[in-house]
Amino acid sequence: MDKEKGCFLKVELKWLLGQTGYIETPAAMIPVYRLSEDELVLFDSGREPSPELMGLLEREKLRVRAVVCTHLHEDHIANNELLIERYGTQIYASAGDIGELLSRDSVSYPIHAIEDSDVLRIEGAEIKLLSVAGH
Repeated sequence: MDKEKGCFLKVELKWLLGQTGYIETPAAMIPVYRLSEDELVLFDSGREPSPELMGLLEREKLRVRAVVCTHLHEDHIANNELLIERYGTQIYASAGDIGELLSRDSVSYPIHAIEDSDVLRIEGAEIKLLSVAGH
């Protein structure tokens, strides 16, 4: 809820092509891959802890199986703990980013190391990971 305006923040799931889409939040767009009718993979989990995101997933009867973190800055991982608690979501990130995160913060959840060109296999889907420079 937006305390200044006294209204609920809009969070929407939008599909683009095939199994791909995004969740639009006031603070971020979270890329999504649909594994099945009710299971998703997210690419990052958002800028801030979001009860609205969790509400959307509950309303749509969706479960997040995995989050693939593009990198581990706070503005990309804010809902990881909530997703793990609610769905047992698996978190993936590059080994270098995991080491950097652990050197500056304490993290209370496991993060699985992935590398460029790895193929992530989740529920029969194969997602090839590519490292791209940016941010």
